[in-house]
Amino acid sequence: MRCNGWRAPVLRAVPNNDQGRFSVVFLHGGAFCLMNAWTYHRLVGHIAQACEAQVISPDYSLAPEHPFPRALNECISAIAAAREEHPCRLIALVGDSAGGGLALPALLQMRDSGTTLPFGAVLLDLTLSSPPPSSPALCVQASENDLLRDDCARLRDACTAQDLESQYELFAYMLHGFQFFAGKMPEADQAIGKAAGFLNDVCDRVVNAQLGVT
Repeated sequence: MRCNGWRAPVLRAVPNNDQGRFSVVFLHGGAFCLMNAWTYHRLVGHIAQACEAQVISPDYSLAPEHPFPRALNECISAIAAAREEHPCRLIALVGDSAGGGLALPALLQMRDSGTTLPFGAVLLDLTLSSPPPSSPALCVQASENDLLRDDCARLRDACTAQDLESQYELFAYMLHGFQFFAGKMPEADQAIGKAAGFLNDVCDRVVNAQLGVT
């Protein structure tokens, strides 16, 4: 399948233990106006190693120079390009903070347009949550001492009310975005490991369902 290309530059991490089952699109945080994909290169690498999958992080356009919905459209394009690049791989979505705030509307827009959704999504301390999509399976990680923790809790409650598959994890004593310190903080390593375990478990179920394995 011919790939239409990337609408924004991307950072790519391909670990030595890449199993080739799925690719991860990672949307970085930064309050929609700070940071870039390279700022998160260490976290991207840790996610790739833990998931045993390549991770692609679009360096989406930032506000206020590039107002909404440019960043959202670039992130949706990155998901589509990742799928076109490796059509035999499934796609997972991970968003940190504002990246989680982009991930949810991206899923909603893809759902409403009839586009195939990622099989699973992990939202790390998401900012400005939206109503949940009808799928995929969601893993939401929240920090106990995060001032924005209620966004994660509201998403958890919305998923429960709609009987959607979701997993909610609250990390005691942690501050917003602690996962950024993976490789330097045991709690961050644990969080990334749990996220990777969630995605691999869901991927297994999706693949087995496709193969008719019960």
